[in-house]
Order: sequence, then C-alpha cells, then structure tokens
Amino acid sequence: MVLQRYDLAVTSANATLNGLTVTTAGTYSASDLVNLKVRYSADNILDVGDATLSTKTTGLGAGTQVFPSFTSQTINNGTTGYVFVTADISGSATPGNTINIGTTAFSDISFLGTVNKTGTDPVPAAGVKTFAALVPSIAISAASPAAGNINQNSTNNVLYGVQLNVTVNNATLSSATFTTGGTYQVSDLKPNSFKLWINSSNSLSGATQLGTAQAIVASGNTITFSGLSELINNGSTRYLLVTADVAYNGAAGNTVSIAATPFSDIIFVSGTKTGTDPVAAGNNQTIAAVTPLVTITQTGPICIQCCQWCKQCILISMECCGYGKCCSLKFIYCKYSRYLCCQRFGSQ
Repeated sequence: MVLQRYDLAVTSANATLNGLTVTTAGTYSASDLVNLKVRYSADNILDVGDATLSTKTTGLGAGTQVFPSFTSQTINNGTTGYVFVTADISGSATPGNTINIGTTAFSDISFLGTVNKTGTDPVPAAGVKTFAALVPSIAISAASPAAGNINQNSTNNVLYGVQLNVTVNNATLSSATFTTGGTYQVSDLKPNSFKLWINSSNSLSGATQLGTAQAIVASGNTITFSGLSELINNGSTRYLLVTADVAYNGAAGNTVSIAATPFSDIIFVSGTKTGTDPVAAGNNQTIAAVTPLVTITQTGPICIQCCQWCKQCILISMECCGYGKCCSLKFIYCKYSRYLCCQRFGSQ
C-alpha cells in the first residue's frame, strides 16, 4: 500500500538521496503492519521491479519512523526521481483501522553533501488509508456422482455435489438453493428428506448436515437451505452434497436429479465467485426395485410322544430333548378329546 510519494526534481548537478524520516498517524496498531518501506522509481508509477532503499520491520506504531540501512540513490541532473513510502499490511489487520503519513519537513529528506531544497516546507500530509477486510475468493465447480440407481427404502442417496475452493480469506456460507429435476413423484421420496451436507472429501463418510431437512417438492421446484453460518477456512476445499431418501414403494424407473445451479443461489457473507456459472446439472439417479428377502424358520417340534390312549395329536410347538421325550413348555392336545396328550418335561 502506497502511503506517500515525494517528487524530487533535480537541476544544476546530480543529487544523492541517503535518508528519510516520516511520521505515521492513524488508528492502526503496530501489529496491523508487516513493514514500512522506502521505494524508488524513475517514473511516477511504482512497479514490482523498482528499487527498495530501506525496510523497517520494528517499532511500526504511530509516530516517528527513521528508515534504517538506507541505500543511497543518485538522481541525475535534469531528471525527476520518485520516492514512495509503502506499507505491507498484515493478514490479521483490523478492518476499519486507518494510517497516513503526516507532514514531512525538508530536513527529514536527507541528501549527500550540500543541497538547496525548494518547494513547500513541510511537504503536506498524505491522505488517510483505511484497512479493508480481504474478500475471499471461492472457486465453484461441479462434483456430482455419475448416473446410477437408488434403491427403494434407502436413505441419504447423493443426488448432487458442488466443490468449493476458498483462497485469499475465510468464507462463510449463509444459504444454498437447488432446483429438483427428474420424473419422480412426491410420493416416491420419504417426507422431509432433502438434506444438505458438507465434507472435506466428496463423500458422505464423515460429512456434517447443514441446516434442517427440507420437504419433498415436485420436480422442477426449489429447495432452500437457509440460516447457515458455515465457515470455510482460507486455503481449504469443501464439498456440498444434496441427498434424498427413497420411499419403500418408490416407483421403479422414475428418476431424481438436481438442475444446473447458478452462482447466485450459493450465497456467502462476502466473496468473489469464480468458475463456470451455472454449476452443471447433476446426473439422473434412477429408483430401483428391491427384491424381498423372506427368511423361513421351523417353529414346530423335531420329535414328539403322544399319550398311550391317544394316537393322534395336534402339534402346537414342541422340541425334542432326546430319548424320545417332549421338553417344550407348550403342550400337545388330543385331536378328539382335547385332553393333554404330552405335558411339560415328559410324556404320559
């Protein structure tokens, strides 16, 4: 950040600049700055390649700044040299704090030998600079799953994915809106089962749900996850994943998808969004029928004994304990008389 510029027009003979003292002012604190520098240019535009004459890294709080280890700079006769005072601002500088260079006396601009200085003494103060928060940059791209099947009576099926790469500064996601697509009917999906997740990988494993699950809407309508405050740190990548649950009787062959999503529907507290706008639509996920699984087990006895006077019994639920004995706690009844035919822990 350029804080002040001094234009030094030299005539009569070459002049050599060998020192500079300035006074800083404002509401800033020393921790807001990384350094103060004196730079030199042969024109009135400061370029990356222009010389650095001195760098000050300590005692940066408001007040007198004497630049150390100053590299002498010769300005040729008949030319104008341009001296810039700059500041490198810390990434943790407090937004809203201010800094400026106050008036500079001619005596604080030092030259080698005797030099006659003309102009307005002191040099007027420079304008006030206000620190602004760095605006995060968010690169947005598609990260949806390939087309596939989603089974009846299944949960958290990933329909759509968005990749977010954050640089420059932290970003905070505040809401996201998506438009559904496909041939599905509302009854194909479980109620209130549209969900939004965030993860550091493109997977539901370890993902965190954002906001509340949303009601199922007809195809072509929007779902909005609002009231979010999800911080994404500078230098990190996150994935947004949209999921839905399929009802046990979801119609096999119907499809569910998410349409293309404009950047304006992915809202951050602040930030510059880059990438292809809109984010590409997701692929169709097709509801697949599930074959029922029926497990059959035996509940009747393996062997029985009947009463000596009753040869036919109705089997209720008996188990054989060995040696031809019936050991169930339940009983066998005579088919004709309904009397007990075989009782607990033995037979009659």
